[in-house]
Amino acid sequence: MASCCASAQDASTYFPFPVPIRPRSHSCSSHSGGFAGILVPLFGYVASLGFVFPNSAALAMGPQGERAGSAAALLGTVQFSAATLASIAVGFFHDGTARPMSAVIAVCGALALLAQRLLVRQ
Repeated sequence: MASCCASAQDASTYFPFPVPIRPRSHSCSSHSGGFAGILVPLFGYVASLGFVFPNSAALAMGPQGERAGSAAALLGTVQFSAATLASIAVGFFHDGTARPMSAVIAVCGALALLAQRLLVRQ
């Protein structure tokens, strides 16, 4: 039975350079799409961050005025801290599939929505 997980052979069809992917003994959680089934949605998500991050930083620092430098430093610290915690969570729950990464992305999105609902005044 063939596995749907990406292998080094599958990756070589998408990239002109060697991609170090270890073959897994178990199949991917989606059972369809394989490497492209993960790559395409992930690309869409990461590409949208280029629109979201600069605009959210501008909106967060807009009302700060004279404290804009300190606000930018705090915003950068919070972003890097959140990325560190998310990376640790993905590494901790690593099981050879894309499930931990997608779960961490979903949890971060839910936490962002919750923070917006609780912290932003209507």
